[in-house]
Amino acid sequence: MIQYTDDFTGVTYPDKSGNLVTVPFTDGAEFNRLVAIRDQQLKAIEENKLVLNNYNQIVKNDQISEDASRPYPALPPKPQKKIVGDDGIVTMVDFGSELLAIVPKGSTVPSSGSIKTTVNVPADPATQVQAMLTVLLQQNAVILAALKKAGLM
Repeated sequence: MIQYTDDFTGVTYPDKSGNLVTVPFTDGAEFNRLVAIRDQQLKAIEENKLVLNNYNQIVKNDQISEDASRPYPALPPKPQKKIVGDDGIVTMVDFGSELLAIVPKGSTVPSSGSIKTTVNVPADPATQVQAMLTVLLQQNAVILAALKKAGLM
């Protein structure tokens, strides 16, 4: 992507060989052309965010209906990401894994095995409340002791 130099007196971009090319503002026409392309690149990034967020929100809304066994409208066609090259050429590519998908009800996603439960939470709601209160009281006791030790109480 085209970037301004640190002192904002020019723009840089990698050429086809990967070498960094700097065009100073004194190179009027070329500098202006590259700044215009940079503006297109930034606009494409914002458009891509908006398109991605809108599509994923539709999927999330439909997933709620799927989970509740309610009918929902078909998803719109998958959008594509707009890429503006340093030469100004616009290409469209798939978003890939950035796009959410509906997970059918009753489907299970295989566990990665990386998350393990280390706390046994009681199943009984009354027991859960009592456990939370015990933790809060212990936290309060620690805070009060620290305040007293600091002479603030």
